[in-house]
Amino acid sequence: MTNFVQETISAVLTGAPIDRDIALRLADEAVPEELWDGADRIRKHFHGPRLSLCSIINARSGRCTEDCRFCAQSARHRCAIDEYDIVDRDQALAIAADNDRHGVHRLSLVTSGRSVDAEMLDRLAQLYREIQALTRLRSCGSMGLLTRDKARRLKEMGVERYHCNLETNRTFFPKICT
Repeated sequence: MTNFVQETISAVLTGAPIDRDIALRLADEAVPEELWDGADRIRKHFHGPRLSLCSIINARSGRCTEDCRFCAQSARHRCAIDEYDIVDRDQALAIAADNDRHGVHRLSLVTSGRSVDAEMLDRLAQLYREIQALTRLRSCGSMGLLTRDKARRLKEMGVERYHCNLETNRTFFPKICT
């Protein structure tokens, strides 16, 4: 394991945060297997062998302008999927309540498309508030590419974890999406 990766892992194990520069350096320089091993050590240190279950709600379905080869919601495909701008509120709350009753820990609102605009964030904020008031679920999101402002807004909404569904590394990405 390289010194930089080892030093970063040791720092995280003592509670030090990773800033953007360190994260970018890890992404550029570290051998993936070293990162995986380090992530596993960190997970075991902080969480032991427990699982954290996360479920998703498809908060916006279809109508994606991207042309990802792997996704049924992309502009490339003509699949018979439900398309809607935002999930029905009552349906989302029922799904959230059911997940909470069944021991799920986290719930992620997931949207199709490259990103979400400010208006969609406003609409999702209301849904997050209602889910948080109704359940014990912790909030996550997956809404495409983020700006710093959108990330701040999501954090203010109570979103604790975020992922972007790029599905691959930057060198292979052009083979699956233009």
